[in-house]
Amino acid sequence: MFRFLHISDVHLNKSFNTKDDQLRKQLKRFVKKTFQAAVHYAAEQKLDALVIAGDLYDHWNLSVSEIKFVLEQFNFLKEHHVKVLYASGNHDYTSFDSPLRKIEYPENVITFFDDTPKMIHIETVSGEVYKVVGCGHVLEVENRNLIKDFPIGMDLGIVHCTVESPLLNGDEGQYLPSTLETINSKGYGYFALGHVHNHGFIDKDQKICYAGVLQGLNRNEIGEKGGYLVQLSKNHVESKFVVLSSLVYEKLVYDISHLENLDQLYDFLLKSMQHSMTKKDKILTLTLTGRSKLYGLLKTKGHLEDLSQFLTEHLDLIQVIIKNELKFAYDLNEIIREENVLNELLEYFNTLKDEGLPELPFLTQNLMDANPLLDEKMKDELINLFMEDIDEDK
Repeated sequence: MFRFLHISDVHLNKSFNTKDDQLRKQLKRFVKKTFQAAVHYAAEQKLDALVIAGDLYDHWNLSVSEIKFVLEQFNFLKEHHVKVLYASGNHDYTSFDSPLRKIEYPENVITFFDDTPKMIHIETVSGEVYKVVGCGHVLEVENRNLIKDFPIGMDLGIVHCTVESPLLNGDEGQYLPSTLETINSKGYGYFALGHVHNHGFIDKDQKICYAGVLQGLNRNEIGEKGGYLVQLSKNHVESKFVVLSSLVYEKLVYDISHLENLDQLYDFLLKSMQHSMTKKDKILTLTLTGRSKLYGLLKTKGHLEDLSQFLTEHLDLIQVIIKNELKFAYDLNEIIREENVLNELLEYFNTLKDEGLPELPFLTQNLMDANPLLDEKMKDELINLFMEDIDEDK
């Protein structure tokens, strides 16, 4: 049996887009810590190999310390008799002047840096021999379907590529594009894919798999990340997802319509979030919704920053990012009692049936373009258009 850990998209030297230098250093450390966790997992499980399906690095600008760190991890695996099978991706593409080709890797590291498929034999701890095929990205933008040239009937394929599947979110780009039909036609026991940052199988037999990003790299890559522990035999494959990420991005949404003041807001969020938070290091995006009496107050500069700092410290998080999606809290009966343009519109719309909106001189262009439905939702949106800029404290 051939036992290995399939990972991809580590992006070790990623430059994080933040003005906070301390936070940037933390994020870089977490990426390295997660890669180290994958290495130690492979050693502790006494696996035959660590499979890296591209984008080990985020870009070519490698520091001496970054190269040294990776070589230390590879040598650690060598000491534990674990091979490294590393195919380059679009971020760490290996053109012939790539610095990745100049690194002296330990003998347990087998690279797939060329755009022509390379086949190797791997002897497992149990003495069995398996055939592995992989290729890399020589071009920064590889638009050829190189998997077409893979030989048929091998055991393991390794490639960093784009294959149409539900895992795509639309912003991956077409790098080494291929199809499920092409990969299936090769008849491999397992295909280890990289590039797509979501993880999962893209075929019904669960033999073609994206490992996903090893650790979330931004607040849209939420949840725990990791890789797949794969046990491959000549006629069967078993795999399971292994959580390895040191840092987790999460999103929470709270409706605060029922809260009257800031004291209630602080108490409510702290108690609610303590209940849902685990002890993992986290960066949290918190969205506040609802029609709230705090609408105007939380638009005031400083209040959201104070709330963010309070939650970060009390929940021991790395960072809390707060999105204010509150709406103005209004009393419809009070609006109806007043004489104003909004009241006139509300009365007029109550008389309309199915004929739609006529061209009235007092309708704004936004209202005409919106063509709202004649229901309570329309009424709500109409009030929003008139009152969204009102500050209730003024």
